[in-house]
Amino acid sequence: MPSYRQNTNSAAALDIASESDVLFSNTAALNVILSSTAEKGDVNEFDSVWLLFDSLGIAKNSDSYSFAFEVIGKSFGKRNALAKDMLLSRAESLVEKIETDSIPLTVQMSKEYIELLCQLEETDLAAQLLIKLKTNSPESICSKAIFRVAFTQARLGNIVLSQQIQALSPSALKVYLKSS
Repeated sequence: MPSYRQNTNSAAALDIASESDVLFSNTAALNVILSSTAEKGDVNEFDSVWLLFDSLGIAKNSDSYSFAFEVIGKSFGKRNALAKDMLLSRAESLVEKIETDSIPLTVQMSKEYIELLCQLEETDLAAQLLIKLKTNSPESICSKAIFRVAFTQARLGNIVLSQQIQALSPSALKVYLKSS
């Protein structure tokens, strides 16, 4: 199965795709292009592909939303701090759309969203979300997300909260965090 993370030029892929309806025939095909634009943090190009889903009547899936969180996070690094509120608002809109459309939460989606919250310095929200997910949907979180939130909280001096987050993790992660 080909990976979404193929080394492609997304603009070139869009040009080729516009010449062929076959490339726009399903969600997976559009996700390949979304992945490429997310990898680059190119919000404008991402938005062009995102709009194609609706115009072609193709449903977005969990991977589509994971890539959306990823592009928002990567674009934050390319923008100034003034963009934070705009990007956070965009992420919140995505969460609302995911809930409205009953898109199933995946590990990748929760990891990208939690990473985005940490990048936007919304660490308390990330911690609250992680705790809520552990209670309501434990299969949707991964050690990397737990580590990111625990490490960020410890770095900010929130040792008690960091320890609470660490308690959500497998024992191997706890040992690593205690030794660092």
